[in-house]
Amino acid sequence: MQVDWQGPDAVLQLLSRSGWLRSIRWVPEVDSTNRLAKSLADQADRPTPMLIVAKSQTQGRGRLGRSWFSDSGTLTFSLMLAAPQLAVDRTRWPQLALVAGLAVCDVVGEVVEPVAVQLKWPNDVYLAGGKVAGVLIETAGRDNDHVVIGIGLNVATDLSKAPAEVQQRARSIRDYADHPVETFAVLPEIIDRIAMRIADWRTDSAAIANDFSKVCLLRGRRVAIDTAGQTLEGACLGIDGDGALRVRRDDGEVVEVRSGEVVRWSDEVEVHDG
Repeated sequence: MQVDWQGPDAVLQLLSRSGWLRSIRWVPEVDSTNRLAKSLADQADRPTPMLIVAKSQTQGRGRLGRSWFSDSGTLTFSLMLAAPQLAVDRTRWPQLALVAGLAVCDVVGEVVEPVAVQLKWPNDVYLAGGKVAGVLIETAGRDNDHVVIGIGLNVATDLSKAPAEVQQRARSIRDYADHPVETFAVLPEIIDRIAMRIADWRTDSAAIANDFSKVCLLRGRRVAIDTAGQTLEGACLGIDGDGALRVRRDDGEVVEVRSGEVVRWSDEVEVHDG
């Protein structure tokens, strides 16, 4: 079937094929899709899973409140789920950044094959060594009983118009695909993959850990991580099924890092065993 993959048509495609989503909202412009989703969390007429898709996002932000450069070629959307749909302890919700990131890796990898697409712990997707997507996880609702997964993906983003520092560290799918890619073309497949990956994550942590580590950008590299008020250095051994980054310190102790900021990593893979 031929589809005009501009935003509203991608939404219509999702409505016709997704048995998972219960409500979808398309907005021409919004400050933040996550902020809009959070404002709708307690409205009975907005059943979940709910998808919010924006043609333009004016105040996109990432983890730690960082701003996110975007233009008309950037896919920005938020997916909101209620606690019963996740059916896991709320302490596991932050892992959804990696779960959703893995779904993005799946889809982007198919578009740009054979170029490498990888997860950078804890919430970024990298393409050819630069950031192509970010995932932001937030709770919502009066009782914090909803989770919002916000994703910004550089599909056809024109990075030549971005600030110099963004140009150096960011990537856009359009620069690596061997065919033109419309901004919203990958959205239906990403939603399908997120649903699949969430189902896997709920039931098989060993399998998801293996998939995390297969695409872990940092695996085998020396890393420096700011965590719990100190800097941890060592060799990254991958990501476990609970979403923790496994790091072997120079004294041989293996530490599982559950939160923190990776501030440095080596350019080359130096460690080959786990």
